[in-house]
Amino acid sequence: MLIGIDDTDSLKGMCTTYLAALLCRNFKDSLVGFPRLIRLNPNIPFKTRGNGAIAIRVKVEKSKSEIEEIKELVLKTVEKYSQLKDENTNPGVVFLEDESKVNLLREFYFKALSQLVSLAEAEKLAGKVNAEVHKFKNGRGVIGALAAIGSDLSKDKTYEILAYRKVENFGKPRKIDENSVIEMDLKTRPLTFNNIDPESKRILITPHGYDPVLFGIRGENPEILEKAAKLIKTKEEIALSQIFESNQATDVHLRKKKIAEVNGYDCVILEGIVAEKPRNLKGGHVIFKLKDETSSIECAAYEPTKSFRDFVRKLREGDKLRVYGGVGKYEHTVNLEKFEILKLNKIYHRLAPICCNKRMTSAGKGKGFKCKKCGKRLPESAAIVKEVSRDLKEIIYEVPLAAMRHLSKPISRFKHELRKKILAKRESLPKEIVAKKSEIIAKKLLAREELKKTKVIFIYASFKNEVQTLKLIEKLLNSGKKVLVPKIRFPKREMIAVAINSLAELKTNKIGIPEPSSEKEFPAEKIELAVIPGIVFDKRRYRIGYGYGYYDAFLSKAKNAKKIALAFDFQVLERIPAQPWDVQMDLIITDHETIL
Repeated sequence: MLIGIDDTDSLKGMCTTYLAALLCRNFKDSLVGFPRLIRLNPNIPFKTRGNGAIAIRVKVEKSKSEIEEIKELVLKTVEKYSQLKDENTNPGVVFLEDESKVNLLREFYFKALSQLVSLAEAEKLAGKVNAEVHKFKNGRGVIGALAAIGSDLSKDKTYEILAYRKVENFGKPRKIDENSVIEMDLKTRPLTFNNIDPESKRILITPHGYDPVLFGIRGENPEILEKAAKLIKTKEEIALSQIFESNQATDVHLRKKKIAEVNGYDCVILEGIVAEKPRNLKGGHVIFKLKDETSSIECAAYEPTKSFRDFVRKLREGDKLRVYGGVGKYEHTVNLEKFEILKLNKIYHRLAPICCNKRMTSAGKGKGFKCKKCGKRLPESAAIVKEVSRDLKEIIYEVPLAAMRHLSKPISRFKHELRKKILAKRESLPKEIVAKKSEIIAKKLLAREELKKTKVIFIYASFKNEVQTLKLIEKLLNSGKKVLVPKIRFPKREMIAVAINSLAELKTNKIGIPEPSSEKEFPAEKIELAVIPGIVFDKRRYRIGYGYGYYDAFLSKAKNAKKIALAFDFQVLERIPAQPWDVQMDLIITDHETIL
């Protein structure tokens, strides 16, 4: 039997997940799988905070008494813990005994993710599938409860472990060791995500307010969440905890549309051209107009998105974008979650020509230029046209994690998916193929003029099925080059460059990577050429590594180094999601081509 519950909380307290955790503790052996935390359309005005509903699956015998006993427990628990005194809290509970009818609810679930759904529509569908509906007050929660039962996580899902407070601590400041959160993030990222906002340094796993949640950690699998939760040091007792499977951080709410098709409350992906230069509004908001062949719409970056607004401000008329976001009651403005620059428009600046060591002045509209000193005149066509440098890249820009909606898929998860796919392919390569391809790549690198002229080379020591470099390092040492190899400093988890004189100086570190035994750091700014590994690359020379950020941080210091990446041909895709801090390679050498 499937149980759906929604709208038990309010801004004053409670959390529907807490109620679900209490029920799961009672169900024990009859619980099937993990309960589901299903987020629905974030633009709906009736939501409390995250617009989350719960679905629980329990195994029941055919006896009617057992089924009725479970239903009674659920209804009594909802009645006991719901914020029924709040005028905006209207719980709904749905029981579906015939699980074969779940597929009939799929379309309703997807609609509830991206559009406005009425209670009447939900009740009609519940009747069609013979679901039992229970309404508290106006029962608006039936919508979310039914949608949660019909949720489809087959294409993408995440997990969240929620730890709950003891009742006597509700409403009191949460007592968590922030350093333990930082350590947990370092040890579990990218398998956990959105733990800390890198911009504000704000801890994101702890909510604010009177709800029972002490902390919540999101991740890719239950095992990593159990590990992560054990790393958190709390200064108050945890009453209970529960892992949920969820649609959070999946972008499942977004639908591709033309601008003319957008309606109020929609969650959309739009492609278009910037029609007007962004403008600042009172309150710190930034807005611009986007147009396609069907219509135009305004897109907004609101004040809570902080530095994201700076990227929006740099957009110019003619830039081609793909925008992601939600629309309010009226279909005039998209609340931006992220945007991708598909093509930056070239902008040119006209300058007056120079005469007598000074800029000439205008001779009047359409009359060209004149020199104040010698009187020389030149036509309009004599103007010097220069392309304006754009302080933007053709990459994806997303709001800070602190301002990110529950359903929004962070770029880190897109990268994780690609990393997982390509890494599996690379690790499946036979050792003899890895050796053969690596030899081809090494020959190409050694033939490069920039390498021949370089005296100081930073190069990674290969790990597992990376392009093999140990023989390459030996050749570089024998040719008289100064060879630097990366070393990770634990627990700081920072990368430094250390010089070696032979391969014998390399020792395997705690994560299996060969690195120098010496701690003597070579200044990164003095490195002339850096040979970099990676898991995924694209034709624009962007790179995805293991997800810890070691190389991006290190290369930001090695500003003078020419960056050469080594990769197998299948590791290079047409386009990968890149972010502002991602460092572009100067070239990528593969067994099939060299990408400049």
